[in-house]
Amino acid sequence: MTKTELKALVDQATERFMVIQHREWDGHRYGKTMTEMWVEASQGAEEWAEIVRVLAQGGDYYGIEW
Repeated sequence: MTKTELKALVDQATERFMVIQHREWDGHRYGKTMTEMWVEASQGAEEWAEIVRVLAQGGDYYGIEW
C-alpha cells in the first residue's frame, strides 16, 4: 500500500466518523463512545482498519505530515 492509498483510507474514515458522530448525537450525549465510533468508521479498511483508525483518530493531534 502506498502512502497515498493509506491517506485516502484515513480520509474516508474521517468522513465516515463525522456521519456516525452526527447520527449518534441525541442532543445531550453520544450513543457510542468516541472509540466505538472510530472503530465503525474505519471498518471499510479491512485488514488495515486498526491502523487507519489510529491514524485518523490521532493524526491531527500529532500533526502527521502526509
